[in-house]
Amino acid sequence: MEDVRVTAQETTQSLLSEMKRQLPRIASMLQTNIDELHVIDYSWFPREYMSTKFRDKIVSKTGVLPNLPHIQRRRLQYPGQVGIGIYFYENHLDKNLKYCLYCCRGTYSDEVYLIVPKGKLLRLKRNAIALNKLANALTTPPVLAEGMLDNIVQNTVGFLLKAKKIERYGVKIKRGVLLMGEPGNGKTMLCRHIQKLCSQNGINWGVITSADIDQAYGEKTLNDLFTAYTVSFFDDIDIQYMDRSKGNGKMACSLLTAMDGMFDGGHLVRVFTTNEEIKDMDSAFTRPGRIDKIMTLQKPDEGMRIRLVDIWPEEIRDNIDIDDCIKRSSEYSFAELEAIRTFLVTNKVLGDGSWDLDSAFREFDSRKDENQKRGICGFQGESMGSSNQNMTQGPPVEATPQQDESEWKKK
Repeated sequence: MEDVRVTAQETTQSLLSEMKRQLPRIASMLQTNIDELHVIDYSWFPREYMSTKFRDKIVSKTGVLPNLPHIQRRRLQYPGQVGIGIYFYENHLDKNLKYCLYCCRGTYSDEVYLIVPKGKLLRLKRNAIALNKLANALTTPPVLAEGMLDNIVQNTVGFLLKAKKIERYGVKIKRGVLLMGEPGNGKTMLCRHIQKLCSQNGINWGVITSADIDQAYGEKTLNDLFTAYTVSFFDDIDIQYMDRSKGNGKMACSLLTAMDGMFDGGHLVRVFTTNEEIKDMDSAFTRPGRIDKIMTLQKPDEGMRIRLVDIWPEEIRDNIDIDDCIKRSSEYSFAELEAIRTFLVTNKVLGDGSWDLDSAFREFDSRKDENQKRGICGFQGESMGSSNQNMTQGPPVEATPQQDESEWKKK
């Protein structure tokens, strides 16, 4: 049993000890012996496809202890963690390729480990990357100003894919990207697209929130947090976190130090989004080496609004005056124009059954007036959910058709 290889980012001795005691059962399920098992932290494995129709098949499931049943937490069609137990899978592309997921409660959150016979891990990973590409193949690129999409892709996914060429010149594969702009103008939409590209290319990504930063600062694990993913998306982080003259100056210094990554040697890209302006940010945060690319997403012009409406369902486009819609939505953000579509559909399905563009704009103006009276800035805010799938761990099961589209926070 001492020869069992366990690869994990961080865990507790008691958790590993209990898992070792269950390895004989798992080895029996995989029809091998304990010395031939390879164990890896599942958070580092490409697994976004597991919440889609391309997911691997669950052959059986059991409790983490003998005679203990699988503990189900959520309905089986939920595309994320559904319970605690040992899951026995067969790969979607190769039915002879079997593995187990060991899902248990850790110190702070659920811990998930992938257990596979030695010699089969690389084949399983290759299949997972291929399935991720299938699951994310039908992606509609976000509507952005000309050249902006290519620019951001080259500075994130493209930067990582060309790492070997860049490293030949002594340049570290570490990059910070700052996406700026008013709420509703495509920052979230753009980040979701980058996430899908990461999944297609087997690049580990995740979302980091303000709560994650607060917890890591309190536990003195900021360096671990800032290197947890190859591509990290910082979910509308309050830039005051990074400002030494505002709020908690000590925390700001710690965060800036973590961004420098004095002890990391891996490939890292960090994408920050903010509604603030560059003049209001601490220059120490935006200096090269911490932030290498700054891009501002503006409200869509007429051409961009036309492109956005062009991807609406054909039934909507055939039953409204598109020119009138484009004209009346001048100065609208992407989110506000999408709100018009929502009101159109709502009236069609829940209202009088017609595609009433005038009614949609009246509803929009009414809601906007209400929000302004209540002091709410902007009609619709942006939310950056994951994939983990941020670090959403556990044995995902087949999603319903409505769930096939990846949610922002991945696994």
